[in-house]
Amino acid sequence: MSKKGFFTSSTPALKPVKISGDNCFLCGLYKGCNSPKMLATGDGSKGILVIAEAPGKTEDEQGVQLVGEAGQLLRAKLSKYGVDLDKDCIKTNSIQCRPPKNRTPTDKEIEYCRPRVWDVIKETKPKVILLLGGPALESFLGHRWKDPLGGITSWRGFTIPDRDTGAWVIPTFHPSYVNRTSKQPVVELIFEQDIKKAIDTVDVPFPVYEDETKQVQIINREEEITQEISNMFQRYDKTQLVAFDYETTGLKPQIEGHRIVCMSICYRDDVAFSFMLPDKETQAFRYIKRFLQDKSIKKTGHNIKFEDTWTQVILGFPVKGWEWCSMQAAHIQDNRPGIVGLKLQTYLNFGVMGYDDIIGPYLKGRNKKDGANGFNNIDKAPKDELLLYCGKDSLFQWRLAMKQRELI
Repeated sequence: MSKKGFFTSSTPALKPVKISGDNCFLCGLYKGCNSPKMLATGDGSKGILVIAEAPGKTEDEQGVQLVGEAGQLLRAKLSKYGVDLDKDCIKTNSIQCRPPKNRTPTDKEIEYCRPRVWDVIKETKPKVILLLGGPALESFLGHRWKDPLGGITSWRGFTIPDRDTGAWVIPTFHPSYVNRTSKQPVVELIFEQDIKKAIDTVDVPFPVYEDETKQVQIINREEEITQEISNMFQRYDKTQLVAFDYETTGLKPQIEGHRIVCMSICYRDDVAFSFMLPDKETQAFRYIKRFLQDKSIKKTGHNIKFEDTWTQVILGFPVKGWEWCSMQAAHIQDNRPGIVGLKLQTYLNFGVMGYDDIIGPYLKGRNKKDGANGFNNIDKAPKDELLLYCGKDSLFQWRLAMKQRELI
């Protein structure tokens, strides 16, 4: 059969995918296929890359993705909105060889085949990546996301500006799951909504981002803290918000010896300033206290209970002027469990992942038996990296809160 599409005569300008044979040898699935190591297919005229699960019996026989029963459902949904799967999209799977009896690919098989999937992404530079089902999600994110991914149900429906690929990423159910749940019409409705969202996103320009590392100002001198807070008092637009963030010696402050180690403040889109918390006797601290107790300054944070509790217990006074909690707002926007954490919300909304890679291990408790009351290893963390991390926290909190206020 002569195939037209990606990596064939219809796209001569594209370079062949370079794959080591070692992964295929270790996996072994290619030995039992009619169409082993199936190449991506489709002309991709609209810049949509569809990543599905694995070839089924019909796909393996024809050497083309998504031509079986599940594929026909996807084709029908796309066609409803004027998109042809073969002409307008490029199609591939999390693994390129059919598993025995159409079983679900294992995590190891997905790992072996991931370089093939990512070479397709790199070569085609899609505008939109549509992830169909858990294996596709694992193929795309499993090696980059440090925490457990969870299932596709926790990710479906988001429109993610993934910076590593420069593409909008939209996870949704695999059409075979939709077919299996035909007695639950809501599943098909949600699936169609996600498909329409992917199509509508094709012409949305990908955001232009600055490097947030350059937008965090690390302050080492106490007089500079005073000056920056003084500048904020003068320049702060009281129709907007101010985000602030602490890094502390643990999760809960009630045990003697706990401290607020550093703090950051952000009141505009392009800069946050971060500093080690000064002694209470200093002028810099008096300015910090003035900021925290000025109820006319509308404050925001992600899980504001944390900063509020630490301020009262460790600093000895309340925070005034709380206006917004981006964690609560994220829950209002979408009440699925496990999706309101700042790191996940930062990736979902701004395409950033891993900015806690260096500091995260230092923030874990020393002894699991101590629970939330225990101490972490923050005092061993590299100072500049800690302040950079703290500054990014308040920067992303501010951006998230401002975006939420526009939507809610």
